[in-house]
Amino acid sequence: MKKLLISMLSAALILSLTLTSFTACTSTSTNETKVFKSLALLETDNYALDMHLIVDIRLYRQGDNLLFGFVETDVVIIDRKEMEFDHEAKIAYYTEVSNERYEEILEQFDAIRDTMIKLDGARLRGTGRGEFMNYGVLAYEEIIDANSDIVQIFFSDDGEMVGYAQENENGNINEVKFHISTNIPEGVFEIPDGYELVNKADRGETEEPHDDDIEDDNKEDTDEDKDTEDGDTDENE
Repeated sequence: MKKLLISMLSAALILSLTLTSFTACTSTSTNETKVFKSLALLETDNYALDMHLIVDIRLYRQGDNLLFGFVETDVVIIDRKEMEFDHEAKIAYYTEVSNERYEEILEQFDAIRDTMIKLDGARLRGTGRGEFMNYGVLAYEEIIDANSDIVQIFFSDDGEMVGYAQENENGNINEVKFHISTNIPEGVFEIPDGYELVNKADRGETEEPHDDDIEDDNKEDTDEDKDTEDGDTDENE
């Protein structure tokens, strides 16, 4: 169920983000701007991206460890184990993640990241100061997409990027909060002290059956019911 849910959430998120995605990456010029330095972190395997676009989104990566947080749904991979925590019972349930399953999760993870922040060529057009959301007046950098001439305005507060503004296709200004850093929140990829580690396979839990399996089970039940009816008819005769 979680696998299906994450696929559906990923598709919905990517669809909603398509209307407001922006393009920026390491500049090909000699300009070393806050924007390019920050976005370059997303090309590494150690970063924390917190973003609010319609809903709160969290993408954390630390080597092979991944966290994808969307609304109240978290997918957490620690040491190639997909984790579920029962905090009341202090139990950490886990499922061993196959290479195929890991690559599937990583593909969804990167697809969401790349939809939110597209890493293509761009250049600095100018700097200035302006109002952004409830932050007041902030310093900003105007970044222009080298291919489409779309301009995004990235705002910084005390030297850290806090979001961007961009005019969409309807002429409205979209404002998006986000924060990128190398500081993964403490404990995200750790099993809390005192928690029992339990393999879900040892509890007899498996993935939910596929539709084909459900149809086969229904067919078997129908055949069994038919055999029972035939048996009852023979006895009555």
